[in-house]
Amino acid sequence: SAGVVLGVAAVLFFWFLGAHDLWAPDEPFFGEGAREMLVDGQWLVTHVNGVVNSHKPPLFFWLIALVSIPVGTVTEFTARLPSVLAALGTLVLVMRLGSRWFGPRTAALSGLLLTTSFLFWSKARWSQIDSLLCFLIWVALSAFEAWRAGDAQPRRAGMLFWGAAGLAVLAKGPVGLLLPLGIVVVVLAVER
Repeated sequence: SAGVVLGVAAVLFFWFLGAHDLWAPDEPFFGEGAREMLVDGQWLVTHVNGVVNSHKPPLFFWLIALVSIPVGTVTEFTARLPSVLAALGTLVLVMRLGSRWFGPRTAALSGLLLTTSFLFWSKARWSQIDSLLCFLIWVALSAFEAWRAGDAQPRRAGMLFWGAAGLAVLAKGPVGLLLPLGIVVVVLAVER
């Protein structure tokens, strides 16, 4: 069932999550930027090693810093936690769509295949933007699919789509908007 797949995924994603140090090049960069937010309170403009970060949007830094607040510092575990949570959210959305279109068996199988795909598993366990971007795009596309199927009010679905796309821009830049919007345009063009 989908619950079993989610449990297996949680074990695979969390297993020894904080057991090794942050690996270059990305993990130390994001970890240090979030650590500096906690230390100096400068949350609006991200800094890494005291230098203004002008090439990575702030959302991933913010999330790492937020989940690190309870322990007071950024750890290997807290630096990777947003990626794990985003991957689990993506898994839920994939299984939900699989169930809607093809039934519960297909949902569980699609979830199991996604969970055990090396790249998805790897990105879920690293402090990188990719897992978060994937989740936010899935949120946007799930809102579009709910509107298309008539399961959501247009206003609510639109707010969720644009909100998720906006957060994706804060996570990765313009690709966070262009990718889901491009998919929506293609689907609407094919259907009409």
